[in-house]
Amino acid sequence: MKQFETLSIFDSIIIIESLPDDESQTGLILRRDILLAECNLNSIAFSHIDCHNREQFFSFFKKLENNLKLQDNSIIGGGAKYPILHFEIHGAWDKSGLVLKNKQHIDWFEFDECCRSINKITKNNLHVILSVCNGYYSACKARLSQLTPYYASIAPPKEINVGEILTIFPRFYQKVFATGELMKAYREVKDNCLLFHCEMVLMNLMADYFISHCEGEALEIRVNNVFNKLFDKQPSVFSIL
Repeated sequence: MKQFETLSIFDSIIIIESLPDDESQTGLILRRDILLAECNLNSIAFSHIDCHNREQFFSFFKKLENNLKLQDNSIIGGGAKYPILHFEIHGAWDKSGLVLKNKQHIDWFEFDECCRSINKITKNNLHVILSVCNGYYSACKARLSQLTPYYASIAPPKEINVGEILTIFPRFYQKVFATGELMKAYREVKDNCLLFHCEMVLMNLMADYFISHCEGEALEIRVNNVFNKLFDKQPSVFSIL
């Protein structure tokens, strides 16, 4: 299988947090322990957003969309255009989406649509980190008929606890800042998280298609079908054969 060592273009990190006040605010801890200092040292714009409810959640994406289009600095400054979005939110027990601080629900279709609007603006360069129980199931809703919601996402396929979050993600970001490559940094969290990489998905689908439809009997059937369709439409083309 091809190893994807894609160079990632990012110039900003945004933490979006929505955790109950009586729980560990893991986003704030990551900000304090690593992200703020590293972002300052590496001239990376940084922002932390606290969302209480659905209205604030969707408002964040609309403001970010305007920020990236108009450079109005409403969410991130410094002319940043390519953010990493890092989510510190609970995941629904039934793997259906996010559960916000006030217990309101954001399903994966809604989430993906929000990300898709940002990914379009960034020309398929959005990277999403979901520090969320069952967060990988967001990627399971992606469809080939639509623009991918993000270029790449990293998220756990099962429950993840505070201790794991505060162990693996500092290592992840240390690698990100050391190499500038999220795909290499993924190796630091691969025991807890899965990677969705839109190029890797496309390549695997193409390989499967060629194996299933472009060899042996399947290929012969396809060639005959194409020949018959062409003959039905333009029989005169074959009159000289």
